[in-house]
Amino acid sequence: MVGCWVLALLSAAMSADAAWHLVGTHQVDPGSLSNGVRVASDLQLVALVEYYKDHSRTRVVVLSASGDILSTFSPGAERGLGGTVWLNAERGQARVLVFSNKRAPDGGPSLVPPHLLTLEVKTGKTLHDLALERLDFAVQPTRDGREMVIYSHNDRRIVTEDGKVLCHLGALDDPLPKGAGGGGPEAAEDWPLLPAPQGGYLLTIAPNGKDIYQVTSKGDRYWELHLSDLFAMGQFAPVPQMAESGRYLLVGNTVTTARAAQFSLAPKKREWPNVYFNSLPLSAKGWSLTLVGIQDEAGSGVPGGKGRIVWGTLRLQDHADPLAPAPYTLGPVALEDRLSLVTVAAWESGGIWLWDITPKGRVQNTGRITPNLPPTSVLNEMHLAGDPPVLLVPYESREPKEVGALWLSTDGKELFRWSTPGTDCEGYLSTDGHRAMIRSHTAVHMFTDE
Repeated sequence: MVGCWVLALLSAAMSADAAWHLVGTHQVDPGSLSNGVRVASDLQLVALVEYYKDHSRTRVVVLSASGDILSTFSPGAERGLGGTVWLNAERGQARVLVFSNKRAPDGGPSLVPPHLLTLEVKTGKTLHDLALERLDFAVQPTRDGREMVIYSHNDRRIVTEDGKVLCHLGALDDPLPKGAGGGGPEAAEDWPLLPAPQGGYLLTIAPNGKDIYQVTSKGDRYWELHLSDLFAMGQFAPVPQMAESGRYLLVGNTVTTARAAQFSLAPKKREWPNVYFNSLPLSAKGWSLTLVGIQDEAGSGVPGGKGRIVWGTLRLQDHADPLAPAPYTLGPVALEDRLSLVTVAAWESGGIWLWDITPKGRVQNTGRITPNLPPTSVLNEMHLAGDPPVLLVPYESREPKEVGALWLSTDGKELFRWSTPGTDCEGYLSTDGHRAMIRSHTAVHMFTDE
């Protein structure tokens, strides 16, 4: 009995200090014309969407957390495969959007409506078949899959998983600005949507990134965020990012010529005082981050009742110094809600800024780390998860051609480093910070610290 306890204690100690390591690799079929990856938020399931010249071979391959094939699904020669694939390991299910390959006589969308199929991931068997409307072209489910945003050429809407319509975004009692609701002649100007991970509401974001509106699943509008003309979504500025909890939104912007930085956050039909930074030089350039808190006003457990600016920072180049470095550039950002603290990471000019922020907006810790990346590497994303947080930094090196990633603690300690020959790097980190995936053009690589 004593020996059993000793073994158990040794096992627990080893588990607590477990190091990151590669657990499996799945080679991508080189015969596919193109492919994409979709993941469950816990990275227990991964789907490869493979397209072939022979439409009957186009398929979804569902992988386990170790890269083993669980099942495959092909819509067949008569139907095409949409890019939407939702995965949920707890349910053991996937949802796949399929279309008819037969075009209408006028060359427009098929007269046959698309279908959203729910599959059992272990067998590939169809559990449920939901027919959508003819002009629907994409689906964006929430993390738990209980709600979905349906993208359509004439009617964007929020629906339940069984197809019940909760609200039509283009026909709210309190209408959204042109383009935010979708459909009609302004469809080309549709604003991107950001559903809350657990449903209850979504945010619709203007293409300029400066105007953000909240809509609940019932079609109500509670608050909206406006940034002044000082801020503009530059070509390389990150898109607004929502925490997995749905309680915070991180907005990153590049700075253009202006005298002052102005924030305003207002409930619908009621102005709040604006928050100003100090006056800035006309030629000032740099970037800003704004953290917006989304409160649970109704006590329902689903945030969305009220929005408030929690924290903001502004980084500007000093043009008074003729030897000042090139204008600061904002790269990828990452956000992790740790309940008692919110951790924000931002890549700037070769380094990573990190902040720990309390729910009331007080900065508890600030740091900057400079990861040791290959000199020709390109970094397009960062991921932050866990408590304490793990920072995943995927990169692609141009010379030599390789993809890789660094795993870092927020105090700058390097936890793991990995690379392999390849191009087109894409990375993912599980919501608990214990699993990761790196994809290249040739393979999918799975990692864990468990």
